[in-house]
Amino acid sequence: MEAEQFINNAVAELEMVEAQLRDVEARAAALRARGDGLRFLVQYGQESQAGARTASTVPPLISVTSPTSGEDVPQTDRVQHAMGGIARAAMTGEIRDRVNADGGPELTIEQIRSVLGYLMRKRPPCVERVRPGVWRLPKAAPSPAAFTPALLTVAAVNGHGSRGES
Repeated sequence: MEAEQFINNAVAELEMVEAQLRDVEARAAALRARGDGLRFLVQYGQESQAGARTASTVPPLISVTSPTSGEDVPQTDRVQHAMGGIARAAMTGEIRDRVNADGGPELTIEQIRSVLGYLMRKRPPCVERVRPGVWRLPKAAPSPAAFTPALLTVAAVNGHGSRGES
């Protein structure tokens, strides 16, 4: 009887230790994942700080909040405004640096790519893709004000007017 009680106690203690082992293994896996995440953040943070040193010389382009409503400026507006400030074809990373220099919420490179893709698909397109990773604002179409009555009278004199004045 004493031997059976000893065996039962040993089995109970073994089950308890195995449960503790599973808990410790789960905790170790969580700590490994946290460590990997922190290593990634440290590496990314060092790269980001190097980029921030160059971006810190760029003055803010727009206010992050609307002066009347206090709402955040849409990402699309921030990206278009940054591209207008660059005023030439620019790489996605350069656009991100300019957008994040305005003092608003930081946008990731994926968010910038997403916004640029949306602006490219929008009708009429608000941005053009020069090649993968390089974007520019579309060339401006002539405004309706560019078509003056003087142009219409010249066309009419040449016999190409639409008013039947040939």
